[in-house]
Amino acid sequence: MPNLSLQLSLRREDKKTSIGNWIQCQEVLDTGAICGKWRRAPLFVVQSSDWDCSCSVLWDPIRADCAVPQFLHHSVIIKSTI
Repeated sequence: MPNLSLQLSLRREDKKTSIGNWIQCQEVLDTGAICGKWRRAPLFVVQSSDWDCSCSVLWDPIRADCAVPQFLHHSVIIKSTI
């Protein structure tokens, strides 16, 4: 579980709005499962088979790790991509 300062920072970030697209992490975890978390990315970033959470370090360093919760619930993200 992220510490309190990280949680507060994530909440502040959630309130910001920006135009972007959603990219899904393809990182294979130690358990053998795929991370699958969605990360907001700039429009120039495209989904690839090797894209993982750490790729977002330049524009969203707070969420550039598979251990950090995703921005929104899966169902909300899926609705926004259709």
